[in-house]
Amino acid sequence: MDSWRFLDYCSDGRNHIHDWYVVQDVRVRAAFDAALLALAAREDWEDPKFEQFKVLTGPHSGLSELRLNLELFNPKLRKFQKRRFRPAGIWNKEDRVFIFLVGCEKSGRMYIPANAFDMALKRKADLEAGIGALCDHV
Repeated sequence: MDSWRFLDYCSDGRNHIHDWYVVQDVRVRAAFDAALLALAAREDWEDPKFEQFKVLTGPHSGLSELRLNLELFNPKLRKFQKRRFRPAGIWNKEDRVFIFLVGCEKSGRMYIPANAFDMALKRKADLEAGIGALCDHV
């Protein structure tokens, strides 16, 4: 069986997931890359024991998120903190494709940026309307 393919949504001359990715700490980028390797090799992303992926419901139905949970040292507080990253996009199970629309971090019940999933829904609608483009995730 073929592995999964990852694509990034681009618009206005920008690759939005790449813009988010390059400003992350090297440990976040490594965890993100490792999650993609695990997903690419995995047949069943919906297995409840597999916690790195979730199909969203409710107001964000049609989107899915990768789930990265890390313990990172905060030098300002001089202690480790749990940080939760939630890059979101469109999961196409039949074509074995995941399209990244937005990168974000979850802090409590809030997201950074605060409108991340609304932004992802807008980008999804734009993509469906032929606005923007897809490029291979690198």
